[in-house]
Amino acid sequence: MKDQTVTGVDVDAVSEAGNEAGQSRRRILKIGAALATGAVATTMLKQEDARAAGTVNGQSNNGVAAVTGYNSTNGPGVWGSSVQGAGVWGTSQQNDGDGVIGYAGETGRGVYGSSVDGYGVEAHSDTNVALKATADDDRAIVAESDNWTAIQGTSDIDNGVRGVSTSGFGVKGESLGSAGVHGESDNGRGVHGESWSSDGVYGHSVDGYGVRGMSANSPGVSAHSDNAIGIVGTSSNEVAIRGVSNAKSGVQGVSSTGIGTQGYSVDGVGANGHTFYGVGLLGRAEDNTGVALQVQGRSQFQTAGNTTFPVNATSHFVSEPLTGIHSHVSATFMANPAPSGNPPPAILWIERIPDVGFRIHLTTHVDVPTPISYLVVEPVLYKISADPVPPDDGRQ
Repeated sequence: MKDQTVTGVDVDAVSEAGNEAGQSRRRILKIGAALATGAVATTMLKQEDARAAGTVNGQSNNGVAAVTGYNSTNGPGVWGSSVQGAGVWGTSQQNDGDGVIGYAGETGRGVYGSSVDGYGVEAHSDTNVALKATADDDRAIVAESDNWTAIQGTSDIDNGVRGVSTSGFGVKGESLGSAGVHGESDNGRGVHGESWSSDGVYGHSVDGYGVRGMSANSPGVSAHSDNAIGIVGTSSNEVAIRGVSNAKSGVQGVSSTGIGTQGYSVDGVGANGHTFYGVGLLGRAEDNTGVALQVQGRSQFQTAGNTTFPVNATSHFVSEPLTGIHSHVSATFMANPAPSGNPPPAILWIERIPDVGFRIHLTTHVDVPTPISYLVVEPVLYKISADPVPPDDGRQ
């Protein structure tokens, strides 16, 4: 059996055991006598003699440890083992004292806990923080797991995990190949952000989406404000807000009594509708008493223009490539075509030349060059079915 070193025991106090039953008491008395006389010699005590001595009790009334263990190689300095209780138990009677202190020089671990099927280290407190970690120049806590979650926080009535910082991020997540932070909930919010004076949730990306929301059967992103704008989009060099849909409206604005969608600009275009082959902008009134389009202020049409009838002409061609086979063409004299007193001419009919223009025919010739204003518009040949207005689901 390997020898163990015990400081302060005389070699005469640990003589060879002859008969275990007869000499056990004498060995205990000799060991006790050696400890009581304060012998200073360092000797070798066999493990069986240490067990015979029974419980080890050390006492100190100064800053020196009552019991110490030392190992000059890579073994434990002190080893504690128990069948059903704690292997090592440390307590402190002072309110601010430490029950157990672990210290390691250089790169070693101050305290190390390991378990086969249980917790490697478990901390508990009745009324205060169960586990507190501090570090001067590095991270206070580092958790690693090969095949499972590195850190898990669980609470029945409060936050599972909480991060607090006076000047930096309260909680920061980083990942090289997946989400830096992932929130998940069965019935509540997966991620909840709250701030009294700044952004509740802030997302930033160099080449991807700053914030992205996705849902299978509900809105991907929902924004709500009691007294301010629900969504504000800003961009330095691009479109502030863009909606894209392969089957429905890219952007839809809904209001029960106010304006569903409003565009505003100081010097540019307030609202812009664009299409390649369909309708760029659709105005629709469900009831005959409603107004599909109301223009307050001047209006402009690309197919409106002005031309001049030559003197003595009875017809005149106007180039307008947007003229179609079903186009409605209106034309009006903007001056007196017969100032000499002759019977004035009237527009007899207008001949449409699709994709080229139209020709205006008069009842008689004009006496002088006469300006004419015209407008070309298209009738509604088929109605476009607008997206139905979704009911308010009360989601906030």
